This record gives sequence, C-alpha cells and structure tokens, in this order.
Amino acid sequence: SAGTDVLRPQFSLEELSAAVEMAHDAGITVSMHAHGLVAVELALDVGTDGIEHCSCLTEKGPVVTDELLDRLAASGVYVGAAMAMPPASFVRENAPPNVRVMMETTGVTPEMIVERRIATMSRMHRAGVRLVTGSDAGIAPFIAHGLLRGSAETMVGFGASIAEASTSVAAHACGIGDRKGVLRKGFDADVVVVGGDLRSDIGALGD
Repeated sequence: SAGTDVLRPQFSLEELSAAVEMAHDAGITVSMHAHGLVAVELALDVGTDGIEHCSCLTEKGPVVTDELLDRLAASGVYVGAAMAMPPASFVRENAPPNVRVMMETTGVTPEMIVERRIATMSRMHRAGVRLVTGSDAGIAPFIAHGLLRGSAETMVGFGASIAEASTSVAAHACGIGDRKGVLRKGFDADVVVVGGDLRSDIGALGD
C-alpha cells in the first residue's frame, strides 16, 4: 500500500508472541506476511506456522544467509512462495510509489526483482524449506485468480517435483495432508485431469 515501509515490521516481538500464543492455545495455526528480513526473523522468533512471501528484503536487496536457510528448514515453517512473475513492463508502469522508491534507493530493476525472487526461492527449496505454491492472486491482471499454474511452472523450473509444486505441500500446510494432496490408496479422490503429461510439460496444467 502507498506509504508502507516494507522493510519495517508493523508489530513488535511482544505483540506477535501474544498473537501466536493465543492462536496456538485455541488450536489455530498462524501465518505471517513478511517482506522485510527483520519481519522474517521475528516470525521465526515467535514460532509462526507459515510465512507469506518471506522475501528477506533489506535496503541492499534480499539477504538470505546459509544460517537463515538452515533456520527456516529446521523450523518446519511453511513459506507461501508467491511465484507469479510480473512482466517488467508491468512493474515499470504500475509499481506503487513505495515500490518505486525502493527500486530507486537500491538500484534494482524490474528484471532483477524477478531474477532475485526465483534465485531466493530456489535456494530455499534446495535447503529443504517447505514451499507452498502461491501467486498473490487478485492484486494485478497478470496474476488473476485461476492462473496458479504459472507459479507451479516456475517452481518446477527450479527443481520442485510436480507434487511439491501443486498439491502435496499445500495439503500439509492446511492440516489435511493425511488424506489429500497426493494420489494414494485411502486418500480423497480429488483429481484434476489435464491434456498432457505433467512429468514432461507442467504447462499442461492449463489444459
């Protein structure tokens, strides 16, 4: 939103701790929206169950150390990997004022934003972080609802399996991985039929 500083957390450690404690006492899971590195670290400090975006942004761009990767993987947190990649032309013409300021301050181009996002999520996947395919659907035309397949294609491109990029990790994140998310005897028969073999062409999800 205009005026938002994405590098600055909106809640304190004490506030987040209280929210997570109350939710967990009630049997409710918690997912936190975090673009800034400080916010990601706070989310881990308070034991959140999920982190949306997990961009790890600083004034110098995304910073993801090996130590942070190890911590994310060891925590078992689910990372909502919004992997819908905006066309560079869209970013240039439609970026909110605060995003424009961030790009100017850090010297980042729209192309670099896409490259860094893919590189960061690829490193997380290789480190064993549990990524849930997402797209941030609805905030722009290029990621309208119904286009999640593009995010799955990006995930497969950096090494995720078909199951990981589509349903298996998401099912566990939703607490229903014991009966959904994969084709297995005894599981719910929720099936999508596509006109192709996803093992050779993940793009067939669109058919």
